[in-house]
Amino acid sequence: MDNVIEDFKDRVEEIDNYLKMLEILLDPEVQIRIRDRTKSISKSESTLKGAFFLLLYSLVESTIKKGIERLYATINSEEECITFFKKEVAEIWFGQQCQSKIMEEFVNKVFENETLVLDTKVEFSGNLDAKKIREIFEKHSIRTIVHYRARKGGELLTVKTRRNNLAHGDSFSECGRDYTTADLHRIKKSTVVFLRGLLKNIEKHIGEKKYAI
Repeated sequence: MDNVIEDFKDRVEEIDNYLKMLEILLDPEVQIRIRDRTKSISKSESTLKGAFFLLLYSLVESTIKKGIERLYATINSEEECITFFKKEVAEIWFGQQCQSKIMEEFVNKVFENETLVLDTKVEFSGNLDAKKIREIFEKHSIRTIVHYRARKGGELLTVKTRRNNLAHGDSFSECGRDYTTADLHRIKKSTVVFLRGLLKNIEKHIGEKKYAI
């Protein structure tokens, strides 16, 4: 999990730096000089705020994707047959096998006690909010309780919605025009607290081998 947590920290730092840059650029006393011409950034304010949601959603999906993939990689490293694992892991394996194998091959794998190997490639296709993440975690029997400052991950719905609006044709300006920099800081803070808590839960789940019987 160390690499996953380190990547999370790096991405959070990128967003922090973006917000700092945004605050500097939106300072009414700040002007940008391009080829001896002075320009104000104020007309681009909404566009810059809209881009923030793309950065933050990328953090959300990357964090959950890499956390679950780390869990799957750990399970595979056990090199055990299906009877070693809890029902939740077996069900995930069954689902993956049924998609890729004919039934006869699948049944043979079960009865021959073949080593369980999960497909570690995880995709979410832009649909992650707090509700969906809790469903994913509950499917894996991973604890979903996090710090109260995460506000139950409620801001993730806004982040997902704005990201999907961009993907379906809204401009960055349209996505960012209704938010102040204080709003962006609030959304970022609660989202980061939510994700950090979930990473700790995955780390504990792996460390205590809660995927095994």
